[in-house]
Amino acid sequence: SLNLDLAMIHVRLADCSKQNGRYRDSLGDYATALQLRIACLGPYSQKVADTRYSMAGACTSLAAGEEELIVDGVEETRPLTEEEKDKYKRESVKYYLDCGISFAGMAADQAKCDPTFKAILDDDDDDDDDDAPVRTLNTPADKLKAIRDCIKTMPLFKPYPPKPPADATDDVKAAWEEEKRKLESTWTDDESEFMFCFEMVDEMIECCEAADENLKVLNQVAENKREGEAAGDEGGGLEDGTTIGFGNASDNASLPIPPLATATATTTATVTTTTAATTTTTATPNPAPMMVVKKKKKVAP
Repeated sequence: SLNLDLAMIHVRLADCSKQNGRYRDSLGDYATALQLRIACLGPYSQKVADTRYSMAGACTSLAAGEEELIVDGVEETRPLTEEEKDKYKRESVKYYLDCGISFAGMAADQAKCDPTFKAILDDDDDDDDDDAPVRTLNTPADKLKAIRDCIKTMPLFKPYPPKPPADATDDVKAAWEEEKRKLESTWTDDESEFMFCFEMVDEMIECCEAADENLKVLNQVAENKREGEAAGDEGGGLEDGTTIGFGNASDNASLPIPPLATATATTTATVTTTTAATTTTTATPNPAPMMVVKKKKKVAP
């Protein structure tokens, strides 16, 4: 539909803003795309999940401490306050939760079960009910774990062989992967789609639990970037001016988990699309080039 096409345009604009460090701008376009996609597809859709995942990535980058702004046509870097960092960290985890809820709803729909998980997600306790159970789901990860346990009881669920520990040998891990592939080859299409959604819920649990570690990594990346820029300044700095050219958003990638990356060749392009759900690589004709506009202030020698 036209609204879905419009949503895709907003996603592309958001991708461009995010790749250029303008994370707050990207959130506005992602939010518009999310609203359009939910209106067209409902909340339990992979496109909705992908948009929420992208928003979580933008918030995580903001929580790392700085953003790029365009002030009077000139690009500037603005540090965020501690309050802003904490706000965006919490919002990133909330979007990971929402992404997991989308995939959980898709799994429940596939199994013809209630996709709302109301008993788990409803935060309104009945104060008049003395017999109501004490709520212990304090974090987004706790809620997704409860949803995951619920999904395991649904008809289409197929348990995997026990996963080997992280310190297992490569041979043990390879044997487990082979056993898992053989098991998956026996599933119906409905079972495969259901289990795919279940695995994505599991991934979002890990994203919620790894939020602090992800921020440490991003903070280190930002620190390395500042050190590199300082070293460049000592070497003479940047000249005043504007660079306008054609390239891809991936040329300016700064996020560890970008929602979309493209690489072009002379006659064909290998397009690698990474979303919350899948990573696929296909050979396609060259995509339309994206104009990247960068302005820098002159750095005093």
